[in-house]
Amino acid sequence: YGAMTDGNHYLSVAVGAASLSRSSTYYPYYNVCVGYGTGTSIYSGDGNVLLGHNVNTSGTSDQYGVAVGHQSMGTHYGVAIGYQAQNQVDDGSDYNICIGYRAGYDTAGGDTNIFIGKDCGRGQSTSQRNIGIGLNTFYELTSGTRNTSAGDLSGRSITSAEDNTFYGSSSGYGVTTGDKNTLIGQNAGYTQLTSTADAITTGSNNTCIGFE
Repeated sequence: YGAMTDGNHYLSVAVGAASLSRSSTYYPYYNVCVGYGTGTSIYSGDGNVLLGHNVNTSGTSDQYGVAVGHQSMGTHYGVAIGYQAQNQVDDGSDYNICIGYRAGYDTAGGDTNIFIGKDCGRGQSTSQRNIGIGLNTFYELTSGTRNTSAGDLSGRSITSAEDNTFYGSSSGYGVTTGDKNTLIGQNAGYTQLTSTADAITTGSNNTCIGFE
């Protein structure tokens, strides 16, 4: 009911009540929207694929975005897959790939990030060019740039840090604003003999290789 009611959408598919129902004078093309209220934000954007209840694009002119999952949000040339993936994304956040439950949840202006895993990059806002893989990886990230982290809880506390590389479960967990650290191994740069007293937080240019 009410799907694609405006005759100005072309070569598109709308399945579900009110899907792709926004009136447009820009003649958008090639959109595929499946689900209740899906694609109601599209005004001039082309080539978006949106699947799930209330799945939309962050802007009215976003193009070639993919969003799959309840309340996930598509972006300009971006991919969001999972429940509320990129849910709070702002118009203008481009080229992000967010896969997982609430991955990249609060993407407010950040571009060219890759977040894969439950709550990975959940708090990120204006950060750019980061790659995070794992449960809660980069959970607190806000404005950090060019960080790479793989392993559950790795880099979890980073906010504005830059150019860090973490590999291993909980590696770099305590780093907040420290830059250019290379921490490889489970709990590297975080715990020593189960103590976190010497965890790297704001320190920079450190290299730690091996368990703890």
